[in-house]
Amino acid sequence: MELARKFVGYFAVGTIAAAIDLGLFWLLDRIGVAILPAAAASVSVAVCANFLMLSLLVYRLELFHLKRFALFVSWSALGIAANAALSYWFIGLGMHILLGKALAILAVFLVNFTFNTAVTFAKLDTRRGPEEG
Repeated sequence: MELARKFVGYFAVGTIAAAIDLGLFWLLDRIGVAILPAAAASVSVAVCANFLMLSLLVYRLELFHLKRFALFVSWSALGIAANAALSYWFIGLGMHILLGKALAILAVFLVNFTFNTAVTFAKLDTRRGPEEG
């Protein structure tokens, strides 16, 4: 059941992060920030918020760990690219624009959850080898 709890928590936190992304994007647009910088800023803030919430609420790990954060941000960048590519592909196949986008979100969500659970938020081995003295 631990995996199910993590899955539900991951989904809930992802929903909050998406709301942060959309809300900040809307706010930046309203105050006159151009679309590309607004999108970059809002997704960056959302990724950081997502990492913090996942660390604390879902995986119950220390708030900040540089290696984990770097891995999460790197994987998030790949996820953003995959989402865009899959959306483009699905829509190009003739799917309705919202269906294509929804399927891309679902596919990337499942891959992200699996990777982040197995790798990013896995317990780190804190033992030091003799060469690390």
